[in-house]
Amino acid sequence: NHSATETPEHKVLDTNNRHFLVMSIGMVTRHLYFTEIVQVLLALFQCSQKHSQDAKMSKLHKLIS
Repeated sequence: NHSATETPEHKVLDTNNRHFLVMSIGMVTRHLYFTEIVQVLLALFQCSQKHSQDAKMSKLHKLIS
């Protein structure tokens, strides 16, 4: 009757491990998603800055010419 007393503990451990795994996976994916969003926002910001710089340059060129 040894295995019968062991199984509930194993079940609890298993569910805890699974919960931890799900939590860690969720955290990792959320972190990756967050970094992706940040990178996209940075890229967009750089693009907009570049566009405004180009606009300034074209205005300067028009002024010069």
